[in-house]
Amino acid sequence: MSYFSRRMILIALIIPLIAQIAFGQSGKLEEMGSFLFQADKSDEFVDETLANRQLDELAAALRSRNLVPGSIRVHGYAAIADNGIYATGLAYNRAAFVMLELQKRGIAWEFFAYPVGYGAVNIFGNAAALNRRVTVNVLDIPYLGVPGVSGLPGTAAPGAAAGVTGPAGPGTTTFVTVESGTDGELLSRVEILDDKVETIAEKQESDRELIDSLIAYTRRPAGPGIFTSAFIGLGPEINGNTRRRNTVTNITGPNTNDFAKFAAGGYVIGAIEFMDILALGLRINFSYDFKTITTLEPALMIRYYMPLKGIFHGIFAEAYVGTASFYEYGSAYPAPLAALGAGWRFKIGKRFFIEPNVRGGMPFTFGAGLTAGYLFRN
Repeated sequence: MSYFSRRMILIALIIPLIAQIAFGQSGKLEEMGSFLFQADKSDEFVDETLANRQLDELAAALRSRNLVPGSIRVHGYAAIADNGIYATGLAYNRAAFVMLELQKRGIAWEFFAYPVGYGAVNIFGNAAALNRRVTVNVLDIPYLGVPGVSGLPGTAAPGAAAGVTGPAGPGTTTFVTVESGTDGELLSRVEILDDKVETIAEKQESDRELIDSLIAYTRRPAGPGIFTSAFIGLGPEINGNTRRRNTVTNITGPNTNDFAKFAAGGYVIGAIEFMDILALGLRINFSYDFKTITTLEPALMIRYYMPLKGIFHGIFAEAYVGTASFYEYGSAYPAPLAALGAGWRFKIGKRFFIEPNVRGGMPFTFGAGLTAGYLFRN
C-alpha cells in the first residue's frame, strides 16, 4: 500500500472523531448488552459463567461493527445506600471493569469513550437489581461531509484521484475518495491530520493509564489513610470493687465486717481506630457494691485487634491506665488503676456491634462486661 493511500485511510478514520468533537454527540445510541453485578461489588458478576459468555458474544458482535474512536459507551449504575460506599465511584468502577474485560477480548481501547458512573436511587424504578448493572452501548455517528471528501463508500466521484477508493462492508474499513485539489495540497492536509491523530492517541493512552491507576487505587486493601473508624459504646459490668476484693488498703471505717462479694455497674467507652489494627480511647466505669462503696474509674485505653480470620475475627487485647476513686461514708479514697483486658467484637450489620469483654488488674481485681456499640466508618 502506498504512502498516499495509507494517509487517506488515516483521514477516513479520523474524520468521524473530529466531527464528533466539533459538532457534539450526534447519532443513535444502541444498547448492545448489559451485565448485572453483586451488591456493593465492582468486580463480581451475579452469574460469572453467564457474564463471561455474554462478554465473549458481545466482543464478537462489536468486532463486526464499523467502529470509530470513542463510539463504545460503557455506563455503570449503583444505588445510593447507607453502607459507607461512594455510589458514583462504585458505578464508575463497574463500567471500567466491563470495559477492561472487553479489551482483554480484543476490542481496541481507542474505540471506547470514558466509562461513566451513575450513582442514583432507583434509576430503573422498582427493579432494584437493575440499579447494579452496566450497559454497553454503541454510538452510530453519521458521516459529516467536508470540502473535497466524499463519504460514499467504495465509489469514486468525478475527478477523483486514482487509487484512493476501496471496498466497504461489514467488518471492513471504508476508504474515502478525493474530489479535488492538487497532490501537494492533499499531502499537506494529510500531514496536519496525522499530527492531530498522534496527539489524540497520546492523550487517550495517558487517559487510559490514569483510569487504570484510579481503579487500582479504589481496590487497595488498606483503608483511606491511618484513621479508619471510630466507635462509641456502653454496657453493664460486674467487678471486684468491694472491701473484700479490692487492693486498696487505706479504706477504713465502720462495718468492716460487712463484706460484699461483687460490685455492679456500667461503663461508657469511645475510641478512634487506626488501620483496623489499633484503637486509642477512653473508658469510664461506675460501680456500687450494694453495701458501702461506690467507685468511679476513668482510664485511658489502648486496644490491639488480633490479625485473625474466620470465626476468630474480632478478638482483641487491651490495656488501661487511670485513676480509681472510692467513696465511702462521705470520704474519697483515690488509687492508681492499671489493668489488662481482652474481648471479642461481633458485628450486627455494618454499623452496630456487641463486645463481651473481661479485665483484670488493680485495684478492682477483676471485671466482666458486655458492650453494645456503634461504629463510624471513614
